[in-house]
Amino acid sequence: MTLDFLRDDLNLFIENTIKPKYETFDSAHNVEHFEFVTTNCVNYAQSLIDKGEKIDLEIAYTVGALHDIGIENGREGHTQSSGDFVRNCADLHKFFNTETIELIAQAVEDHSSHLEYEPRNIYGKIVADAD
Repeated sequence: MTLDFLRDDLNLFIENTIKPKYETFDSAHNVEHFEFVTTNCVNYAQSLIDKGEKIDLEIAYTVGALHDIGIENGREGHTQSSGDFVRNCADLHKFFNTETIELIAQAVEDHSSHLEYEPRNIYGKIVADAD
C-alpha cells in the first residue's frame, strides 16, 4: 500500500515508534495484524470517500495503527489504554490538534466488536470493521 496521503514525519513516527511495538504483542496482535488493519482502514475509508463521505485517509490510517497500542499494558482493557495512549502521547500532539486527538482516541476505544454501543465516530466504525 502506498502511503502518499501520509505526512513523512507522521509516517516515520508510526514506522519507527508504533509499529515496532506490535512485534512485542501476542500472536493475534502482531505486525501482520497491524498491516491488515491499517490496510483495511485505508481501503474502507477510500470506499467511503468514493461515495462522497468526508473522510481523512491520514486519520483513518493513524487510527488503524494505534487501535491496539494499549496491549503494551495488557490485553484486558486495552481499548481504554489505547485511548489513553493517544490522548497522552506528546508526539501525536505534534501532528494533530486536540479535537483530532480526541477523535482518534474515541475511535481506538470503540474498535472492539464486543461493544454494547455504536462507535462514536466514523473512524471508530471504520476500524471496528477493519479489525
